[in-house]
Amino acid sequence: MKILSFLLLAFLFISCSSTRIFVPQDFWNQTNLKIGIAASSLPEAGAFKEGSQGLLDVAINSAMSSSLEDHLQTLDATDFYEIKEIFKDRLNKKGFNNVKIVDMSVTFDSLPVYKGKRGKKYCIRDLSVVKEKYDLDYLILFDIKKFGTLREYYGFIPLGSPQALFMVNGMLINLADNEYFWLVKMDEEESVKDVVGEWDEEPDYPNLTRAIKDAMVSTQVFLEEYFFEKKEDE
Repeated sequence: MKILSFLLLAFLFISCSSTRIFVPQDFWNQTNLKIGIAASSLPEAGAFKEGSQGLLDVAINSAMSSSLEDHLQTLDATDFYEIKEIFKDRLNKKGFNNVKIVDMSVTFDSLPVYKGKRGKKYCIRDLSVVKEKYDLDYLILFDIKKFGTLREYYGFIPLGSPQALFMVNGMLINLADNEYFWLVKMDEEESVKDVVGEWDEEPDYPNLTRAIKDAMVSTQVFLEEYFFEKKEDE
């Protein structure tokens, strides 16, 4: 049992660490680099469900959450894009003066597949258009995966109240060969916030809406900390 527990912990550590590449220390000395900062387009907010569900359960759960989903469609999360200015200001303070805000207006997954080097250390998407258009050496990219709510079910029975969700992947890519110099893929635990107070106050869901805003701000802080402050040995 001790061996099995050790192997499980090792697997969990490897799984988690595989989604973390920390900014190398010598990067901070290359203040002459031309860096772009971009974010993918926002996906539609959704009421995401997890747990053991059959097809009928999914249909029932979707019908029961239709009012919430309608409300989520009205949310404006464009304030998240303030993170680009936050990163630009902090890079400027560190001596990086060739930093540009880049407008992508597309989802990360819609970009063409990169035909060069492959592997965990390399970005799978081709960003050559961005490199050429903006004359960049590196690109900081925030890939907004999903936002809205997350709720666990067993069949059609909810196992708790929905949590606010805002999940983003952050990356720094060397545009010469698509190598990651920073990569953080948030997991669900890092992306959620509990709702304070009653969550199901239709039609505006004020407490839930406030929690989604809080989750968005927490995500901004999380990404900023992992880029500017976290090191590989921490």
